[in-house]
Amino acid sequence: MPRNRQQIPREERTGDLLAAATELFLSKGYAKTTMDISSAAGVAWGNIYWYFDSKDHIFAAVMNRVLSCEIRILNEE
Repeated sequence: MPRNRQQIPREERTGDLLAAATELFLSKGYAKTTMDISSAAGVAWGNIYWYFDSKDHIFAAVMNRVLSCEIRILNEE
């Protein structure tokens, strides 16, 4: 049985959404990616707004995540 929103920590669900969004942005591009991010992450369509205000906010979070990883890699070199 799938876990409901209360059983999944917010950080874990946000991570799932960002991972799905990253894949969709890379494969379809920003313009063609819709809020189908939610279904790719296993979240009901309307519930994505519990975590992000809009597609723009999701994209900004994805970019922050990617840039943070790049900065960490550069600092390790």
